[in-house]
Amino acid sequence: MRSHRLVKAASGYVLPYIGGPKASSFAIGSVARKPVVVRDAIEIREMVNVTAAFNHDLIDGAPAARFVNELRRLVEAGFGEGME
Repeated sequence: MRSHRLVKAASGYVLPYIGGPKASSFAIGSVARKPVVVRDAIEIREMVNVTAAFNHDLIDGAPAARFVNELRRLVEAGFGEGME
């Protein structure tokens, strides 16, 4: 098993997840404050880049897309915020 380590990327740091049966893998970037448009106004928000890769021999694109959309919805809604 390979160890997890932070990797410097152009826009911050990425923590590659390398494990499991390789049906999917994720890379999670560092949180950065960026300007975004919210209800037609520019606001500074904390943003994070998440990259998801799926082995299409094992996972069809439609369920993978539904999973990514649900993950995005939960993160944007603050799911788990304040959990310890």
